[in-house]
Amino acid sequence: MDATEYRIRFAALKAYEARAIEMRKQLEKNAPDMETEDNAMATLPDGTEVAKVTRRAGYSRAKVTDQAAFTDYVAEHHPEQIVMAVDPQFTKHMLSLAVQEEIPGTDVVTVAGAFTASLNPDAYDMIWLHRETDPEFAAMVELP
Repeated sequence: MDATEYRIRFAALKAYEARAIEMRKQLEKNAPDMETEDNAMATLPDGTEVAKVTRRAGYSRAKVTDQAAFTDYVAEHHPEQIVMAVDPQFTKHMLSLAVQEEIPGTDVVTVAGAFTASLNPDAYDMIWLHRETDPEFAAMVELP
């Protein structure tokens, strides 16, 4: 392979990668209802396992967004925790409480669940080989 061919192949792969990222985000937006902690194999129509797909649960966490308001709140309700600033360990504790109750100077951020896949070493070859023999499967995995 010469430099010109390498550059075009590299550019094509980067384009496919970008498109695949867009497609994955769209797929995740339209994910079916699944158990919070779903963990199952993705299989080809012939039963060949190609990946383990896991759905991790989303969660909420709090963060201090107004240090002055938070410090005032702690000074009023937990004055023993005030030194020159709120003890970092106590801040963590208060942030865990802020997910359930309103604490001045904090906001709750919801982190969405996510999917991961642990591919079998030959997953790519198995998928693309199967694609060549099954038109319906090929349409399912085709890049637009």
